[in-house]
Amino acid sequence: MDTQWIIDTMETWSPKKWAMANDNVGLQVGDRTKKVSRILTALDLTESVIEEAVQNKFDFIVTHHPLISRHVPPVNSITTDNVLGKKIITLIANGIGHFCAHTNLDVAPQGVNELLFELLQLKNQKPLLEPTDPPDGRAGPPDGRAGPPDGRAGPPDGRAGPPDGRAGLGYPTLGLVGDFGEGVLLPHFAKHVATVLNLPNIRYVGSEDSLVKKVAICGGSGGNSQLLQAAISQQCDTYVTGDIGHHFALEAAESGISLIDGTHYATEVQISLAIANHLTVAAQKQGLEVLVEVSRVQMPVFRSL
Repeated sequence: MDTQWIIDTMETWSPKKWAMANDNVGLQVGDRTKKVSRILTALDLTESVIEEAVQNKFDFIVTHHPLISRHVPPVNSITTDNVLGKKIITLIANGIGHFCAHTNLDVAPQGVNELLFELLQLKNQKPLLEPTDPPDGRAGPPDGRAGPPDGRAGPPDGRAGPPDGRAGLGYPTLGLVGDFGEGVLLPHFAKHVATVLNLPNIRYVGSEDSLVKKVAICGGSGGNSQLLQAAISQQCDTYVTGDIGHHFALEAAESGISLIDGTHYATEVQISLAIANHLTVAAQKQGLEVLVEVSRVQMPVFRSL
């Protein structure tokens, strides 16, 4: 098995063309022809995850978040004078490659959002944002991403596409909408979210007597007006996402929709196990020998008292 096999296997599930225009996905560090036998998966490529890989002789790391992204300063040199440089040098010095699948994996079947949807025990899955037609006339998501030529994505369990009828449309979109049974009061649903996401406490916006029945979700950082207004237009009473700021919370409160902060980390970290399972199953089907493990040192950056 080589690096190119990892790239091909991941992009069969979450094609690179599904990533948002400003997202840096794919191979970040490494040689496409290098042999790989031990793969570590994680949400973030932190220094502790890299050290874990070095100490346990992993030769490749697959993460959800990019190493080199718009969130880091422009790369003008690679030195040990900054964290990014240290990470890149450590990876290369130890023969460790790195690949990431970010927004393309957010929208993929059994990707970040579908996993979150299932964890929250929602039903009747629908896209939060309706697809629009790209220049070539094919249906595609509203941010301009194009879908695969055959309109299918390869999820970890080998299904041809999502079971909710979106396969006919062909292209996934950011965020999902679902129903939560007959409905519960907002504080009870907030506790439910905290429990399934293993959060010690949780923030929410809305009245304690608000009923939660129709829920919009977006794993990771979904605190923007476009997604909020999409949830409102679909008559959702509650929106679950992460990275919620003060002004966005005010916008939700004044728009009459409840808001639950599942945190960026907790709404996405389960994807590291899904990546490991996907690679393991794909290798077994092809008779390839590889060890794939989820990082044991990854953890939320925030602490609570």
